Amino acid sequence: MDRWRRLARLARFGRQDDNAELAMALWEKWCDLWTRLKCKGDSQEQYARLETLYSEPNRSYHNLEHIEGCLDLLDEVRVECKNPEQVELAIWFHDAVYDARRADNEKQSALMAESVAVDAGLPPETASRVADLVLATRHDGIPADSDAQLLVDIDLAGLGRTFDQFKQTGALVRREFDWLDDETFYQNQAELFRRLLDRPSIFFTEYFQSRFERQARENLQKILDNS
Repeated sequence: MDRWRRLARLARFGRQDDNAELAMALWEKWCDLWTRLKCKGDSQEQYARLETLYSEPNRSYHNLEHIEGCLDLLDEVRVECKNPEQVELAIWFHDAVYDARRADNEKQSALMAESVAVDAGLPPETASRVADLVLATRHDGIPADSDAQLLVDIDLAGLGRTFDQFKQTGALVRREFDWLDDETFYQNQAELFRRLLDRPSIFFTEYFQSRFERQARENLQKILDNS
């Protein structure tokens, strides 16, 4: 589909800004997933809701670009997933509710994912499983199974990008916490980075360990050394 047809179709979502092409490309990915899952109901309505949430002005990192990056990484490890469509649906919802002042974002996102899945006619066990995957992105423990481990690693892959990219990501996250003073923000960040470095491995799966582990450790340590 050419650019102008994409933009014309996207006008149905009320989007005509610089992110229009990204939103349209993601809309096509969403429709493809909706079809593969044999979901019932209006895929456009559900996508419009997600697109609106991920475009909230308080989001500089946890936005559509983050979802696109996660979906791209999923494509690299899809063959390793036991239930790739469940992981894919969890990616779409894992940051659907995001307010940096709240501590229950993942819980609320999981509830939304489960509700949408049930309304779309997916089996209750599938809806519950997707919700559990979303909850795994709280990063507060060892993921329960291989699909959850892959999802968690996908979500944390930004830690293992080049140091310049890592710093850019950090600046975007800092903007989402602009209500916190620098001392508090960077103290909390340092505590998180130390917890990650204390793990035997930051990443849980072989693919992400081999691709991102070394660079992630270097990035985190470099920030701590200069803090």
